[in-house]
Order: sequence, then C-alpha cells, then structure tokens
Amino acid sequence: GLPGQPRQIRFSEREILLTFGSIARSLPFSLELEDFILDRYPGSSSPSSFESSVLLRDDEKNLQSSHRIYMNHILNYRGYRFYQSSYDTDEKGSVLSVNKDHTGTLITYIGYFLLSLGIILSLINPNSRFRKLNRDITLSGKKKAVLTLLLTAALCSGNGTKVLAAEDSQQYEIPAGHAKEFGKLLIQDPQGRIKPMNTLSSEILRKVSRKTKLNGMGSDQVLLGMLADPVTWQNVSMIRISHPGITELLGIRGKHASFMDFVDPELEGGYKILAPVMLAHRLKPAERSKFDTEILRVDERNNICYMVYDWTILRILPDSNDEDQAWHNPSTIKNVYSGTDSLFAVNITQLYFESVKEGMSSGDWSKADEYLGYIKVFQNRMGSKILPSTLKQKAEILYNRVSIFDRLARFYLAIGMSLLIILLVQILGKKERLKKLRKFCKT
Repeated sequence: GLPGQPRQIRFSEREILLTFGSIARSLPFSLELEDFILDRYPGSSSPSSFESSVLLRDDEKNLQSSHRIYMNHILNYRGYRFYQSSYDTDEKGSVLSVNKDHTGTLITYIGYFLLSLGIILSLINPNSRFRKLNRDITLSGKKKAVLTLLLTAALCSGNGTKVLAAEDSQQYEIPAGHAKEFGKLLIQDPQGRIKPMNTLSSEILRKVSRKTKLNGMGSDQVLLGMLADPVTWQNVSMIRISHPGITELLGIRGKHASFMDFVDPELEGGYKILAPVMLAHRLKPAERSKFDTEILRVDERNNICYMVYDWTILRILPDSNDEDQAWHNPSTIKNVYSGTDSLFAVNITQLYFESVKEGMSSGDWSKADEYLGYIKVFQNRMGSKILPSTLKQKAEILYNRVSIFDRLARFYLAIGMSLLIILLVQILGKKERLKKLRKFCKT
C-alpha cells in the first residue's frame, strides 16, 4: 500500500488532521534482488511464471542467505511474509508485497478451531438443538425422507456433465478403444513426475474448457485429436470465457472460444488480448479487477492449447543418458540419440499422429495401434529406471475415470436438498398441527 495523505476535517470548532493508509516502517533486515526470472509460454510473449532470487541480510543476527520467491512460495522471516506480486515494465525489477500480522493470523486459526469444535460438540452433545431435532423426527417423517431422497437422487442422476453443442464432431472423433490405449501412454510433466497421458488429458480439458467431456468425447479423445489434427481443432470452441468483456473483445458469442478466435493478423503480435494481458501482469493481485483476473486465466488456457498444438507439452521420449532422467518432446529429442535410436525417436511421433489422422478418415486404426505400441516399447526400454509400476499406472487411470469428487458433489447435493425438503415439511407440519389444536381449544 501507499502512505495516506492527511486530510483536514472540521468538527464544530475543532479541526482534526486524519490520515488513512499504510504506515512506512523500517525492516530489521534487508533484501537485495540478485536475479529476476521471467518465463514465457513457448512461442508467446505472455508470461507463464516469474520469480525473484533475493539475498537476505540480517546484521543483528549476523545472517546472510539466498531465497527464491515466486507464486505460492513465500519468504517467511521474523514474522514478515514476502509474496511475489508483480514486476517492473523493463522486466529487470521485482515487486514484492509484505505482510506482518502474527496476532491476526493466530486469532483466525483459533476461530477456525473453535468453529470446528462447536460443530463437533453440537453433533455429540445429547442436549444440543441438532440432537433434539433428530429425536423429533417421527416414523412418518422418516418415510418422507426416504421418498424425497430417492426422488432427488433420481433427478440429480440425470444432471451429469453437460457438453457443448455438437459441432459435427464425427469428423474428428477418435474411437474410444484407441483413445483408451493412448491414455495409458506415459508422459513427464514439468515437475518431473511420470504419469499416464490420461491424467494430462483430464487436467487439460478441465483447465481449458472447465468440463470433463467435450461434444460427447472423453479427454483422451480430445487431446489426441488436438495433437493429430490441430488445424481442425483450432477452430473448435473449447476455451472457457467467463467474462462478458472478453467475449466482446474477441467478437464472439457464448461462453467458449476457439483458438483462432484469439488471432488477428492485422494486430501487432497477432494476438487480440496481448495488451490487456500484459497490463494485468504488471498489476499487483490486489489491484486487479475481475476482468484482469479472468483475462490472465483465459490467456493461460489459450497458451496451454498452443503447447498442445506445437507438441511442446508432449514429453513422451525418455533420455536414458540424462542424469536427471529428463524426457523430451519430438523437437528437443533430435540431438539426444544417435544411429537407429535417433532415427526412431525423431520420426515415431510424426508417424503415429499421421496414422491417427489417416484412421479418422479411413476407419483403419491398425497402423495407429502399431505405432503407439512402438512408443510404449521405447519408453519401457529407455526410461525403465523411473517408470511407475503397472499397478500404480492402472490405479491412477482408474482414479481419473471414476471422477469420485464429481460423483460425491452430486450425492451431497441430493442429500442436502433432501434434508432441506424434510425440514420444510416438518416445519409446515408442526404449523398445521398447531392450527388444529387452536381450533379445538376455541370450540
């Protein structure tokens, strides 16, 4: 924040100087910026992440140490908490936000504890209001509860994941059987974790479209289609837009935009939302409007699609000679191997996706199945040191496909609605009984 400016206020015959704002305080230590790192999405000028490398000096404690500050990774020292907030327009300086409120944080956590304790006690205390209402439920009420629960569950079971309006999806639909095998292919994420392709496809579809299915297709079908036939998929409206100002900026209708909706060759950089994205990145999180926050999310979704279309995200080729066990995408694998292995690693991905596109037009998926099998063999041979066990792979894919949290959300909604209806029925029933009792007493 900024220091407040004094304002003169008059009360009757007295004048008061009132100041509201931040108070400038001297820190008992110092921070020096050693380096500022700004990473961008491949092929884009949009920042993907930024971090500050700082040197902390504390003369009182004769301490000197280096620290990294970035999103969700704060520096906590002597009660002061430093957050990565923004950066200078020349990209050479960093802006940090600082907070010191140990007492307030402690009070907040104590409040959470007391709230949780109160809820637990209300459930186990035999004299609590909750237990009293529970005892007041009659057999008739229980029957109504069961009936209501069944009816509500039946209604909610039909409200599965909605899909977008079909856009003649058969022209790029991939058989579920082949997509399932593609989902078993392994990939390395930016953090170095080896996971099934099904996990990546699920994450991408939820992130980009905020859905678990698109045009009736599962996440594996969608991701494989984007990789094999980018020209078609770049025109599919699948990028979620939640702010009317952004839809107006893109010149579209509805809540989803295609990748090509962001492109305008007549603009500098060819990217319609480049200017507002750069402006939003320079603002502190507290200063960002809803539009700024949403434009950054949309930019991230669009850049994820870009990394899919140019295969940057496709780290499926292991490097058996790398000490860090890094995996590569088709572009970075070129200089890793030599001889037959090099020829295979460079060409197998291209051959596979060409066979997928051929299968979509001819219906013959034998070549695609064959090339996919070759990639899996290559992974097992070159990356065997860090591959998760077959049991873990199957368990992760099962976890993704069960969608336990989506199912629980619908179940909890059904239970909640049922209990609400039961409560209303009880309240109305008691009022009717009171009316009858009053009429009887008057007579």
